Amino acid sequence: MRKLSLKVVVFLVLISLVCVSVPNQAQAIRFSDVPSNHWAYYAIQYLAERGIMSGYPDGSFKPDNPLRREETAVLLTRLFGIQGITPEEPSFKDVTAQDWAYPYVEVIKKTRVMADLLIDDTFKPDIYVTRIEFVAIQVRSLAMKYFADNIHKDEIEDAIGEFTDFAQIPNWAKGYLTVALRSKTIKGYPDSTFQPNRYLSRAEIAYLLYEMLREPNASDPKEQLIYTQFYRPDGTILKAVLSRKMEGALFTYDGITYPNGNISLTVCDIPFNKATANSKGEYAIRVPLAFFGLGAISIEANYTEQGSDKTIKYFKGYSAIPFDMFPNWYRNYGFTYNPLTREVIYHTKIGCAVNMEYYNKTTGEHLYRLIEESQDFSVSSKLANGENNIDLILQAFDQAWRITYGLTMTVN
Repeated sequence: MRKLSLKVVVFLVLISLVCVSVPNQAQAIRFSDVPSNHWAYYAIQYLAERGIMSGYPDGSFKPDNPLRREETAVLLTRLFGIQGITPEEPSFKDVTAQDWAYPYVEVIKKTRVMADLLIDDTFKPDIYVTRIEFVAIQVRSLAMKYFADNIHKDEIEDAIGEFTDFAQIPNWAKGYLTVALRSKTIKGYPDSTFQPNRYLSRAEIAYLLYEMLREPNASDPKEQLIYTQFYRPDGTILKAVLSRKMEGALFTYDGITYPNGNISLTVCDIPFNKATANSKGEYAIRVPLAFFGLGAISIEANYTEQGSDKTIKYFKGYSAIPFDMFPNWYRNYGFTYNPLTREVIYHTKIGCAVNMEYYNKTTGEHLYRLIEESQDFSVSSKLANGENNIDLILQAFDQAWRITYGLTMTVN
């Protein structure tokens, strides 16, 4: 494998099989302490009906209670449609296999969306989540960490300097907060404070998640994507498309398989909820861009017929190339895989003009594309039965740089 550059377009071909699905809306749920005139009523109802947040046995929601880290892990697992995992050896010495949140804590560790909160080998499950900690969780969940890590300190200071309590914002979180403010994911208080160390209530977190999940307002283009730019630490310009909606931070993976069949996916040892095709075999899965920065990637996708658990078709992919998520400037990716024909189609927009060469060294197939900036493009290829070793080569029009990506895809 060759060293990775910041341009990670091809790698999404491999990791695009990650599956996420928010639970469908269920019957309306009522909580005794959340009347219809409560300021977060609709947000709480929205999450409860989708099985993301739940109440207590006595019928209450306790909207003013703060949220513990272990509860946050459970909430995020449900949000992303991930199954819990139970490794034999716990990752944290304060969360044992007997703890109720163990499967959720373990899988959230793998996603790294709470990584900034974990500074040693403890999870501190009973600690309440603060506003600034949740900012980091949101920015990571919306696949904007790369931008948070690559902003000039002067720009960061200008952004957070509007708050009278900016001195309370920890250094590790300043980039996150700058991105969150620019994307309008969160805001400060009318008294010009941010109150970074204040605990978030269950109602507040419900509202923040609701704002991430609800359908964007079609009449307001900034509801979904915000086109902007930052200055990097070296003074160069970093173009960015930010999103405060999950809809703007998802990858579309679709195709045709067995009618009413199931697709079971495991990515980097993270098992995702099954997806089911329709009566025509069509399926479309929404993928969280946030999980693309996991380092070396291993994927197994199994396809079954309706009513059967026996795997008939599969996709296995691997790349040793680690990377931190660098979203395409347009945050616009799609990947189609048809297991019945072994055809793969990758489609996106490119943020800069490039010459592209696709070379399947197993089949000998060579494809070439000249791609202009902002141009929609796709590349389609039929994989061979068995292991396919593929290079995708990108070269700038002025030949200032040339990058080769290597990956392996194994199918039947």
